[in-house]
Amino acid sequence: MVELVDALDSKSSEGNLVRVRFPPSVQKPEPKNSCFVIYKKYAMTTYFVYAISSCNKTYIYVGMTNHLQRRLSEHNKGYNKTTKPYAPFNLIYWEELPNRTEARAKEKYLKSGIGKAFLKSLQSS
Repeated sequence: MVELVDALDSKSSEGNLVRVRFPPSVQKPEPKNSCFVIYKKYAMTTYFVYAISSCNKTYIYVGMTNHLQRRLSEHNKGYNKTTKPYAPFNLIYWEELPNRTEARAKEKYLKSGIGKAFLKSLQSS
């Protein structure tokens, strides 16, 4: 995560913060917990891991997104080259995770053999 903060704030021990001094012409924002945060490159976003099943064929797709409804719409409209031949889809599984790293780990698990078996059991019930 990259944050631009007032150079006088030194309480944070994170090594990935970028500290800058505000130019005199820029009005500083109101203090928030004694830190002037003006920009976050990677906002705290939740991610979704999802599995969709083709209505017409035997096909399960596992993916990850930060906007689940938009992504499902894209799959059903045929915008994704990989899933276009299998549309339309039903959502069979989704999980909300706090960050991209955890979402990617869960996606990898669901794409593994044991994960696919779990998804097939959901599809049949």
